Amino acid sequence: MNSNLQVGNIKYTLQLLLLTIKDFLTSQLAIFIAVVVGVILLNHFGAIHSLLDFFGRDHINEANTIYIHQVKLRISESLKVLTSINSVLEVVKSSSIENTLNAEIHFNAGNIFHSLHQYIEKAISVSSAAAVSTIIIELLVEISHQVSTLILTLTIACIAFYFLLRELLPNISTVVKNFSYALSILSFISYLGVPLALYTTSIVSKTLTDPISQQAHQDFTDIYQQLVSKKEENLEKQVFRIIKEYQTKTHDLYQKSRLLGISVMRHLVALLFNTLLFPFGFIYLFYIAIKVAFSPFFSHQ
Repeated sequence: MNSNLQVGNIKYTLQLLLLTIKDFLTSQLAIFIAVVVGVILLNHFGAIHSLLDFFGRDHINEANTIYIHQVKLRISESLKVLTSINSVLEVVKSSSIENTLNAEIHFNAGNIFHSLHQYIEKAISVSSAAAVSTIIIELLVEISHQVSTLILTLTIACIAFYFLLRELLPNISTVVKNFSYALSILSFISYLGVPLALYTTSIVSKTLTDPISQQAHQDFTDIYQQLVSKKEENLEKQVFRIIKEYQTKTHDLYQKSRLLGISVMRHLVALLFNTLLFPFGFIYLFYIAIKVAFSPFFSHQ
């Protein structure tokens, strides 16, 4: 008798449990959770990346890789030329050559050599800073690509958590909503903002700053060929050749100094825009645009 009663209770409990599960599976909450989990799994397995690549992000990433390589190569070539010129001018400034300068060339020529050296040092400093900035941009692109999946997963989870809590715990849900808003912006920045900012930089720079940069590099190369390019000479012979050649050509030397000053300014402007103002400026603009676009969705309780 008792055993039959226990079996009946177990059957009733199982039926009640199955009915509860059935009601839950057909409820809006279960559907909502299933959709959220499904989207998270699709994102985890790279579906979002594949979809964006299908719509052209893969092309953008390839173009960005090429652009970064070109910028690094141009900076490297400029640094190679500039350091070669600088090594000669360092010897000109050295104490062992100073007496020769005073004896064999006019005082004005000595000042012009000093100006040349200052211009070269500024150009080297600018190029080194641009090289560091380019590395930072390259790391930012790589990091944004690596963490984008995780950030989007957290974003989806936080938004889902907010919808679950907004009726039960409104105070906590407000904090979760604000956090979801920040994560949503960060997610779109990592998925699209950073790649599009660098891609836009590559397009704009081709028109605006690349001609300036190429002209500056050509000017550096011309001065290098005129002062340093005779490879059969050692450093000291190069210095004495330059002194002898320009001891009576202060006007030519002044023209080279003036050209170098203009070229350094061109070099500075091009690198400033290409490696700092354009990429980080466009990232900021994309951030503002995404923030404004998402604001209506998170402005209401």
